[in-house]
Amino acid sequence: MAKFKIYGDYGYQNETLLEEFDNLIDAIRQAKGYVLKYFEDGYDVIEVASFSPDGEYITHWCAS
Repeated sequence: MAKFKIYGDYGYQNETLLEEFDNLIDAIRQAKGYVLKYFEDGYDVIEVASFSPDGEYITHWCAS
């Protein structure tokens, strides 16, 4: 199971999981590449996140 997830608008009605990675650096690199495309598609926030063992949502990188 991948540890790092790229989300568009996490926590909003149109929340979308865009991609998953095992490596944080790769996830951030890919998320930066998504920013222009997905903002044009209507997302307000693009972020790289993971979940702690107790379920807490941890943001590692964010663009809004």
